Amino acid sequence: IYEAERYRQILFYRELGKRAADYVSAFMKDKNVVTKGPSFSKIASGLAEWKKQQKENRDSFASAIQNATPEQPNLMDLKQAMDDILVTFTDGHWTIRDFLQRFDPKSVKTLPDNKTKFMSELNEQIGLSMRDHFLLAKARQKKLQKSRSVQDQLITWRNKWVYNEMRRQFTRGIHIDDEQAKS
Repeated sequence: IYEAERYRQILFYRELGKRAADYVSAFMKDKNVVTKGPSFSKIASGLAEWKKQQKENRDSFASAIQNATPEQPNLMDLKQAMDDILVTFTDGHWTIRDFLQRFDPKSVKTLPDNKTKFMSELNEQIGLSMRDHFLLAKARQKKLQKSRSVQDQLITWRNKWVYNEMRRQFTRGIHIDDEQAKS
């Protein structure tokens, strides 16, 4: 019985994932999202330069852009291009600044040495940011933030985040090997 239930859940979540992907694809289709190549290249070059310099410099990506010097030409170009349009869509656009305010540079995990994968990950992050922006706007339009089930889910997620952060703080510096964990 346990195996049958496990497979039922696997099939359910596969179907759920497929339907969610189909919904998002149809939802985004009429938004006419277009990423501008020159602006994308400036972000990619600046991000690559920052990632390569992280060992010597612990600045955040935003700080690195803000404090860019001529010795960091890609970050300097990015700093000067913050108001350039990055993405256009039906009824609007985002500048580089608009995107970077929503962007977590740690979400691009690939190192810039693998240029194809690095650029692909960055492009995916732009797409996910756009998707999230439009879905959030739709949710607000429907006033889903007032829904009791949404409020309950938010409480659950906040509790999980607080627990994870507390656990991380309390266990910082504690290293236990497998044998110690077993005992």
